Amino acid sequence: SRSAHTYTWLCSHVRTMDFRSLQPSQYLSQFLENGVRTDGRVSSASRKITVNSGSVSTADGSALIRMGGTVVMCGVKAELSSLPPDSPNQGVIVCNVELPPCCSPGLPPGPPP
Repeated sequence: SRSAHTYTWLCSHVRTMDFRSLQPSQYLSQFLENGVRTDGRVSSASRKITVNSGSVSTADGSALIRMGGTVVMCGVKAELSSLPPDSPNQGVIVCNVELPPCCSPGLPPGPPP
C-alpha cells in the first residue's frame, strides 16, 4: 500500500539523516568509495551553472551566478574622478566585498565599516 511504502521510505530517510549527523566521515566515505557524490552525481560530474548578467539595475555591471545550491551576486560600480596635477599617472581603485554572516562565523553582519 502507499502508506506502507511512505512509512518505509520515511524510516529509511530518518536513519540516513541520523547516520549522516552522527558519523559524517563514514557517511561521506561510503560515497567516495563508490565514486558518487551525496546528490547522486558521479565524481567527475559538475553541477549545473547558470550566469545572468545585468541583474543589478543600480550597478554599472553585474551578474548572478548559480552553481547547484550556491548563489553568487556580483555588482560593479565605476566612478571617474580628477587626478591631482602632480601625479597624473596615478589613480585609486577601491574594492568592497560584502559577505553574509552565514559564510563564516567570524563575519560581522552588514556592509564593511
